[in-house]
Amino acid sequence: MSRAACVLAIIFAGVVPIWGCSQSSPVASTTALEARILKLERDFRTAEAARDAAVARATDYESRLKAETARSATIQRERDDLTASLKARVAQGEVVQTQLDGLKRGLKDLLGTMETATLPPTTAGVPVSVSNSTR
Repeated sequence: MSRAACVLAIIFAGVVPIWGCSQSSPVASTTALEARILKLERDFRTAEAARDAAVARATDYESRLKAETARSATIQRERDDLTASLKARVAQGEVVQTQLDGLKRGLKDLLGTMETATLPPTTAGVPVSVSNSTR
Protein backbone atom coordinates (compact mmCIF):
# COMPACT_ATOMS: atom_id res chain seq x y z
CA MET A 1 0.00 0.00 0.00
CA SER A 2 1.27 3.37 -0.73
CA ARG A 3 1.78 6.07 1.69
CA ALA A 4 -1.05 8.12 0.29
CA ALA A 5 -3.46 5.27 0.72
CA CYS A 6 -2.40 4.89 4.34
CA VAL A 7 -2.92 8.58 5.00
CA LEU A 8 -6.32 8.46 3.35
CA ALA A 9 -7.28 5.48 5.48
CA ILE A 10 -6.24 7.25 8.69
CA ILE A 11 -8.12 10.41 7.72
CA PHE A 12 -11.19 8.37 6.81
CA ALA A 13 -10.98 6.53 10.14
CA GLY A 14 -10.88 9.86 11.98
CA VAL A 15 -13.60 11.62 9.95
CA VAL A 16 -16.23 8.90 10.12
CA PRO A 17 -16.58 8.97 13.96
CA ILE A 18 -16.70 12.75 13.95
CA TRP A 19 -19.38 12.68 11.26
CA GLY A 20 -21.42 10.08 13.25
CA CYS A 21 -21.30 12.15 16.41
CA SER A 22 -22.36 15.26 14.57
CA GLN A 23 -25.60 13.63 13.46
CA SER A 24 -28.84 14.37 15.33
CA SER A 25 -28.80 13.24 18.92
CA PRO A 26 -30.86 10.20 19.97
CA VAL A 27 -32.50 12.30 22.72
CA ALA A 28 -35.62 12.72 20.60
CA SER A 29 -35.98 8.99 20.16
CA THR A 30 -35.23 8.48 23.88
CA THR A 31 -38.06 10.79 24.94
CA ALA A 32 -40.41 9.07 22.53
CA LEU A 33 -39.42 5.69 23.98
CA GLU A 34 -39.84 6.98 27.53
CA ALA A 35 -43.30 8.31 26.67
CA ARG A 36 -44.19 4.98 25.13
CA ILE A 37 -42.91 3.16 28.24
CA LEU A 38 -45.04 5.43 30.47
CA LYS A 39 -48.09 4.74 28.33
CA LEU A 40 -47.45 1.01 28.48
CA GLU A 41 -47.03 1.18 32.27
CA ARG A 42 -50.38 3.00 32.57
CA ASP A 43 -52.01 0.41 30.33
CA PHE A 44 -50.45 -2.33 32.44
CA ARG A 45 -51.78 -0.80 35.68
CA THR A 46 -55.23 -0.46 34.12
CA ALA A 47 -55.16 -4.08 32.97
CA GLU A 48 -53.92 -5.15 36.39
CA ALA A 49 -56.79 -3.31 38.11
CA ALA A 50 -59.29 -4.87 35.70
CA ARG A 51 -57.80 -8.30 36.40
CA ASP A 52 -58.08 -7.77 40.16
CA ALA A 53 -61.70 -6.66 39.78
CA ALA A 54 -62.45 -9.70 37.64
CA VAL A 55 -60.85 -11.99 40.23
CA ALA A 56 -62.96 -10.35 42.96
CA ARG A 57 -66.13 -10.82 40.89
CA ALA A 58 -65.21 -14.42 40.15
CA THR A 59 -64.68 -15.07 43.86
CA ASP A 60 -68.04 -13.46 44.62
CA TYR A 61 -69.78 -15.56 41.98
CA GLU A 62 -68.09 -18.68 43.26
CA SER A 63 -69.32 -18.02 46.81
CA ARG A 64 -72.82 -17.36 45.47
CA LEU A 65 -72.66 -20.61 43.51
CA LYS A 66 -71.64 -22.53 46.63
CA ALA A 67 -74.49 -20.96 48.60
CA GLU A 68 -77.02 -21.77 45.86
CA THR A 69 -75.68 -25.32 45.60
CA ALA A 70 -76.12 -25.81 49.34
CA ARG A 71 -79.62 -24.30 49.16
CA SER A 72 -80.48 -26.56 46.24
CA ALA A 73 -79.28 -29.63 48.15
CA THR A 74 -81.45 -28.62 51.12
CA ILE A 75 -84.48 -28.12 48.90
CA GLN A 76 -83.90 -31.50 47.24
CA ARG A 77 -83.70 -33.21 50.65
CA GLU A 78 -86.93 -31.50 51.71
CA ARG A 79 -88.57 -32.56 48.43
CA ASP A 80 -87.47 -36.16 48.93
CA ASP A 81 -88.76 -36.12 52.53
CA LEU A 82 -92.11 -34.70 51.42
CA THR A 83 -92.35 -37.28 48.64
CA ALA A 84 -91.71 -40.10 51.10
CA SER A 85 -94.24 -38.60 53.54
CA LEU A 86 -96.84 -38.29 50.77
CA LYS A 87 -96.31 -41.90 49.70
CA ALA A 88 -96.69 -43.06 53.30
CA ARG A 89 -99.91 -41.08 53.75
CA VAL A 90 -101.34 -42.37 50.46
CA ALA A 91 -100.55 -45.93 51.51
CA GLN A 92 -102.12 -45.27 54.91
CA GLY A 93 -105.22 -43.84 53.21
CA GLU A 94 -105.46 -46.93 50.99
CA VAL A 95 -105.28 -49.17 54.08
CA VAL A 96 -108.02 -47.16 55.79
CA GLN A 97 -110.14 -47.28 52.61
CA THR A 98 -109.73 -51.05 52.43
CA GLN A 99 -110.75 -51.36 56.09
CA LEU A 100 -113.76 -49.13 55.47
CA ASP A 101 -114.81 -51.22 52.46
CA GLY A 102 -114.51 -54.38 54.57
CA LEU A 103 -116.57 -52.79 57.33
CA LYS A 104 -119.28 -51.75 54.83
CA ARG A 105 -119.43 -55.28 53.39
CA GLY A 106 -119.65 -56.72 56.91
CA LEU A 107 -122.44 -54.33 57.85
CA LYS A 108 -124.35 -55.14 54.65
CA ASP A 109 -124.01 -58.85 55.33
CA LEU A 110 -125.13 -58.41 58.93
CA LEU A 111 -128.05 -56.23 57.84
CA GLY A 112 -129.06 -58.83 55.24
CA THR A 113 -129.04 -61.66 57.81
CA MET A 114 -131.04 -59.55 60.24
CA GLU A 115 -133.67 -58.78 57.58
CA THR A 116 -134.09 -62.43 56.64
CA ALA A 117 -134.40 -63.41 60.29
CA THR A 118 -137.11 -60.83 61.02
CA LEU A 119 -139.29 -61.41 57.95
CA PRO A 120 -142.71 -62.87 58.82
CA PRO A 121 -143.52 -66.29 57.41
CA THR A 122 -145.64 -66.23 54.29
CA THR A 123 -148.21 -68.69 53.05
CA ALA A 124 -148.30 -69.05 49.34
CA GLY A 125 -147.22 -65.55 48.80
CA VAL A 126 -149.76 -64.07 51.31
CA PRO A 127 -148.21 -62.66 54.41
CA VAL A 128 -149.43 -64.07 57.69
CA SER A 129 -149.92 -61.63 60.46
CA VAL A 130 -148.42 -62.40 63.76
CA SER A 131 -150.12 -60.88 66.75
CA ASN A 132 -148.80 -60.35 70.13
CA SER A 133 -151.00 -61.98 72.72
CA THR A 134 -149.14 -60.93 75.76
CA ARG A 135 -151.86 -58.80 77.28
